[in-house]
Amino acid sequence: MTKKTLRLGREVARKPVRLTFTIGPDLAEELKLYAEAYEREYGETQTPSQLAPHMIRAFLASDPGFKAAKRQAS
Repeated sequence: MTKKTLRLGREVARKPVRLTFTIGPDLAEELKLYAEAYEREYGETQTPSQLAPHMIRAFLASDPGFKAAKRQAS
């Protein structure tokens, strides 16, 4: 069995909510490269726009300041 190297695991489909935002060309290139690494890792093609929501979720889940703020808001 191959050790997985990406922080982002495989995601299941969920009902989406559309958000629109603009990113710079450097971040767009990084997302493209990550999508290519995801395809090599999992053998599944995902576009950067398909991966971005999962990346944001992973970031929020790993941010201790956000976790604290979320607990305070509850």
